[in-house]
Amino acid sequence: MHAAMWLIGVALLGACVTPAAMPVQHELEQHTRCDPVSTLRVQARVDGARVVIESVITRQVCQGEPRHEPPERLAEIRLRPELPGCPIGQLGLRRWSLGSSTEPALAGFFGARTPAERARLELALSSFSNDVQAWVIGCPEGRPSEWLFVETPRTGLPQRVAFYDGDRVRFAPGHDNVAYPTPPPLPVPPPASPLPAASDQDESPEPPLAEAPRPTARGCPAERVDAQWVARRFTSRARPPGERSMPGPESKERWALRLEGGKATLVLEVEKRGLGASEWTCSDATTVQGELERRGRDLVLTFGGLVATCREAVLSLPPASAARRPRRLPQRPDEEGCDRYPWATAARVPTKVLQCTGTLPLDALPVFGAAPGIERLVLSNDCQEPGERGALRLVPVDGSVAPAM
Repeated sequence: MHAAMWLIGVALLGACVTPAAMPVQHELEQHTRCDPVSTLRVQARVDGARVVIESVITRQVCQGEPRHEPPERLAEIRLRPELPGCPIGQLGLRRWSLGSSTEPALAGFFGARTPAERARLELALSSFSNDVQAWVIGCPEGRPSEWLFVETPRTGLPQRVAFYDGDRVRFAPGHDNVAYPTPPPLPVPPPASPLPAASDQDESPEPPLAEAPRPTARGCPAERVDAQWVARRFTSRARPPGERSMPGPESKERWALRLEGGKATLVLEVEKRGLGASEWTCSDATTVQGELERRGRDLVLTFGGLVATCREAVLSLPPASAARRPRRLPQRPDEEGCDRYPWATAARVPTKVLQCTGTLPLDALPVFGAAPGIERLVLSNDCQEPGERGALRLVPVDGSVAPAM
């Protein structure tokens, strides 16, 4: 009898203890690791007479609802109802990084382009490694349509917004139908008097948009100015022996910068020569004017809403005769699909240059040299960024073009 009572007591005690201990064990078994994830997307909305393109970051948290960060405005496209034949402000094309596929969003408009124009547009989109969208911003008569490229980068990488005019991709200058936000203004000291109550304050206005400078001259031949500083970008299709039998097509863009008094003048001239051709032909030219302010050693150049700060320096650059050695350098993980070639000479020439930070119009290089200038040599499928110092060389005294390879 005593043994039976003892067994019943043990059973009752186990029934009482086990439920209290089980929730802790169950909680430990159900606990799993949770890593927050952020996603970035590009969206567009119509705001009156404008299409506002902005990026939005969504943070997926482990508990609770996803958190949406305030949108970051990337660009604004001005709608043009007086041009019904041109779908300005509409998404016309997108390219996905997965599979590198291109998908027309305006099939009728895209299909009405010539095969050559469609091919060049898709090739221009392929220069972006991540997802990119193309928005129509212009339909100039007798010329290819104009586009705004907006890339959706991976979280943590810089956002890229570029323009395409049927010929080349550029990040500046802007476009008549597009405006961007300027960097936020510097903080100012708080006023001495107390601020009004929060309920009495208006919402903070959005930052003003950086307007591109209006051209003062356009069309070939380029305006000739007595420029103190010159930069050039020579784009060559040169390839190692055995990979190409005929030179070209090639192009060169030349920026001439004249600084006089309180005025800055920048002239861009674009020249091309076809496959196997020896003569250069002017294809485009633009002149813009801005203001010059001297602040000690710094020169502040203001072109419309674009501002750059420049300062003289000395760089050691390859001579004008330097060419790239036809030997590819190893690719880095971020250089898939492009090549890098070293200089064939170790010789360097100390050169006085004008280095600029900020934004210059006409997609100008940030480094200029005294005339005849310095040159950024771009090979076909080149991995180096347009402003990289390692790709610069001197321009021949007569302004000619030296072999690339």
